[in-house]
Amino acid sequence: PGPDSIGAIALSHSGGGAAAQTCGLVELEPIKVAEIVKNRPSWLQDCRRLEILATFNADRGGLVEIVHTQMYAPTTLAASRDFWTLRYTCCLEDGSLVICERSLTAGQGVQAIPITPGFVRTEILPSGYLIRPCEHGGSMVIVVDDMNFKVLRHLRSVARERAEEGLVGNNQTALLRGFSHRLVRGFNDAVNCFTDDGWISIISDGPSTVSVHINPPPNCRQMGLPETLNTVSALRGGIICAKASLLLQGVPPALLVRFLRERRTAWTELETEILQADSSRTSTHDTLPKGKLSSVQVFQSTAGQDEVLEVVRLQKPRSPRGDDANHADNFLLQLCSGIDDTAASAYAQLIFAPIDASVP
Repeated sequence: PGPDSIGAIALSHSGGGAAAQTCGLVELEPIKVAEIVKNRPSWLQDCRRLEILATFNADRGGLVEIVHTQMYAPTTLAASRDFWTLRYTCCLEDGSLVICERSLTAGQGVQAIPITPGFVRTEILPSGYLIRPCEHGGSMVIVVDDMNFKVLRHLRSVARERAEEGLVGNNQTALLRGFSHRLVRGFNDAVNCFTDDGWISIISDGPSTVSVHINPPPNCRQMGLPETLNTVSALRGGIICAKASLLLQGVPPALLVRFLRERRTAWTELETEILQADSSRTSTHDTLPKGKLSSVQVFQSTAGQDEVLEVVRLQKPRSPRGDDANHADNFLLQLCSGIDDTAASAYAQLIFAPIDASVP
């Protein structure tokens, strides 16, 4: 394969299947590439946790690891997954690094391992990386995976950030990417509401309905459930999460996200309507001006990443009584990705969260 190529190979042996392969040049040394690709939670947003439970030395300086990985559920209609794998790393005679990973089978003791509550035990297709050093620096990375090539995008982002850091003496791009990573991880935490993170279910009538969870402060988490529910309203802090999933047939993700993003004022007027209703009781004004929305793009990824980070300002209408102390403008940090991907199996997201206006 040449640089920036992608392909798929049908496998006629070993029970059949398909191997997806991609290849790309990365301006990082092979050791650094291997370190990054093995740290899956740093570049795969759906990965909640990765633990190395045991390591063994192999021939020619190779290393075998037993790895337990937990994956977030993408929606409330799906289940969170975990899998157990063997990962093998070795160095070839020409200086290339090889990292291979495959699921442990039932005959290798995985059946005796208890399943974590809230997860479904699954297997992954065999996958791996061939990392070849280039003569003039950098690495040629060949990835064989089940159509998940986010690692190449992440590697190039890291290489670009290292170059920027050397030029300007700071790493603002990495800081902004850290914000987007926190946004996605926080959203995944809210979608899954794992009990080991302190979430308590209040309302849950099935995956196709609205469910409500709370995550009380640490001092409240230690209490029993009935006492927690009785006292949570009296304590400050904590999080309440209401969530639901909706299946839309024949609607591409990119189209839906663009629709939500471009017509945001149509579905963010709830607070304005409440303000109008409250003001109508004490004012002769029949109507009030609606809130205004503006945004400033703070981070645009390079070509091929399709990810935008914005600061969104929601300007609330002013009260006719002149009491605007409790109606300051809201500022949101918003991540939007996948809006240019029109494939049927594409993935798009629009995630936003409040941010302090004093952040530079």
